[in-house]
Amino acid sequence: MSNSNYEALSYNPRDGLVIQCRNCDRIHAVPAAMTIKCKCGRGLAITQNTIALYRNPTVALEAENAIQPAGAEPSQTIADILAQRGSRYGDFSVHARIAQKLQDTMREQENWRYLSAVQKQALTVIADKIARILSGDPDYDDNWIDIQGYAKLVQDRILPRETPKENTDAAQS
Repeated sequence: MSNSNYEALSYNPRDGLVIQCRNCDRIHAVPAAMTIKCKCGRGLAITQNTIALYRNPTVALEAENAIQPAGAEPSQTIADILAQRGSRYGDFSVHARIAQKLQDTMREQENWRYLSAVQKQALTVIADKIARILSGDPDYDDNWIDIQGYAKLVQDRILPRETPKENTDAAQS
């Protein structure tokens, strides 16, 4: 379930509704109906109805099926949307094969085990975007923008590195 500012990911009794900001991809746990302010400045209004839908998965599934996908015209069917996306991203089987090969290659590397969950997830999503570029329209700028965005999300979460101090003795000679 989603609105224009966030996407609802899950519900659990301990954390409440888990949402992701559509502006910056930050994850928030919202225990009750309220409006929260994301660090990016966007206001995220969570209604009691949204929380109730996620408390009961059957109701949530029925509600999700009744909602049109983002960007869909009211009269579009899933088949119409898939045809539209197929023309943009290419055959899904080709995309899946490329994406899985890229991800398998990444996971086989020695340093993969040293990456944080954020780094691994960003690389996984970036591999998917690369697969879309290779199987579909390489000039569709959303894929390139998304790659930049996921790289930036990782960069923002990396601790600042210490810069080496200049050798003051060498500078004085």
